[in-house]
Amino acid sequence: EPLLGPHDAAIRAAGVAGLAELREASIELGVRLIACEAGLRMADLPATALAEGVEVAGVVTFLDAARGQVLTL
Repeated sequence: EPLLGPHDAAIRAAGVAGLAELREASIELGVRLIACEAGLRMADLPATALAEGVEVAGVVTFLDAARGQVLTL
């Protein structure tokens, strides 16, 4: 299971969709999932810790793909 964040269990226990559910819904909608390369390095996380299908990209690629539409979790 990829990293889901420290508060995911509490979020799901409160009846709110957790990161796994949000990720699945995003994939079904055709959302491009991008992780920040610099952020991964700063957090000392390998790209292998990400869920399948998440692309690792730099800031320029991210901003080009986002075109003003960004959701961060």
